[in-house]
Amino acid sequence: MSGFESNPPKWMLADVSACEQLAFSMAPERLASVATNLLESCCRAVAAPPEEVLSVIRIGKNKQDWGCGHDAFDAVRVLTLEAQRRKASPKNASYALLFVAENAAAVLYNATVPRDPFDADRGTSFLLCVADFLPMLPPPERERLQRELADLVESRLRSG
Repeated sequence: MSGFESNPPKWMLADVSACEQLAFSMAPERLASVATNLLESCCRAVAAPPEEVLSVIRIGKNKQDWGCGHDAFDAVRVLTLEAQRRKASPKNASYALLFVAENAAAVLYNATVPRDPFDADRGTSFLLCVADFLPMLPPPERERLQRELADLVESRLRSG
């Protein structure tokens, strides 16, 4: 085990307190940007992510489309519920990616400050889902993604 894999940031270990602190330290727009980038990175670790998941990334890259986050959440949620009915393995990275995408879509939607927001802790839930996604990857891919995610979060925090 490498040094980074043995000592990743606490939020990557699904530490609820660390995820809360990180999520609430960012303004909603910054969190939406981070969520988009982290989801995109997670998608690169999965063969053929569903179109509904890729749609969340496209929405996230265009701030004017963030209001479509609710519809994107609904579309991904249909896939999640179908996978649950099929009894998808909780250790399947493609299945876990659906939860990452659902929460990313909710973060995007909440960044528009709508009248009907998702729960305020969706940023925390998003980071926890990313943390839960990581162990499902083979060690070399997991470490690569951990480094990429840590760099993304750090650069976003520094730039805003």
